[in-house]
Amino acid sequence: MAPQPCGDAYRCGFAEPAEAAARLALLRDHDYPAAWETLGTILVKRDRQAEARACYEKAVDLEPDFVEALNNLAVTLDRLGQSKAAATRYRQVLRLAPENQEIQLNFATLLGELGRYREGLEIAHKVLHRSPDSARAHSLATEFRRKLKRYIKSGKKKNTPAHCALSMSA
Repeated sequence: MAPQPCGDAYRCGFAEPAEAAARLALLRDHDYPAAWETLGTILVKRDRQAEARACYEKAVDLEPDFVEALNNLAVTLDRLGQSKAAATRYRQVLRLAPENQEIQLNFATLLGELGRYREGLEIAHKVLHRSPDSARAHSLATEFRRKLKRYIKSGKKKNTPAHCALSMSA
């Protein structure tokens, strides 16, 4: 039986050569944003988040409008427990790519982690308006509505932002 091709170089044992290739590219051109972003992605897959963050930051320093690097930086900051910094980066990248649904849903997820369900629900609704079949947006909207209902049932005032957001989602 012939060996099956592996679609993910990192799972197939090529993480070290991939990292070496990215570092070699940076030796040749230290100011190449795409190489910094690639190295960051490799380091994330190798569970080296802090190093990846530094790579993404370097890519963004070199090219401030680098959407992929900004999104990856926001995701990495969130993984490192730096939620406020991650939220700032999500807002920055969404100004550059306001229609990018993956980034919108990443940000909505972070808002949910921060307990800001109303804002997360608004974003999920925007995505659902454009892509009604988005399973991830449906899942987030359902989760946020459930948490908002719990908040209201806990005896909070009816005119809270949570109640308003829940009535908008009906």
